[in-house]
Amino acid sequence: MAVVIPGLRNEIAEALASACEKTFGVVPARLLLEMPPKVELGDLATPVAFELAKLLKRPPRKIAEELAPAIVKPASVRE
Repeated sequence: MAVVIPGLRNEIAEALASACEKTFGVVPARLLLEMPPKVELGDLATPVAFELAKLLKRPPRKIAEELAPAIVKPASVRE
């Protein structure tokens, strides 16, 4: 598992909020970033699609599929 660079969580949260607003016109009240339960799932995860599903009354999977390509990753983030 990689080390999360200090300040990177804030950059990712800002990128996520921007993508939510650009794609759906809303930003959820909570933008939680957490460690995923399995290391192969990455270094950080977010339940933002579930938060948006409550607001938009749409399935979380569809929201995630639309949101993912809209996220502009910070320069220090690799895939």
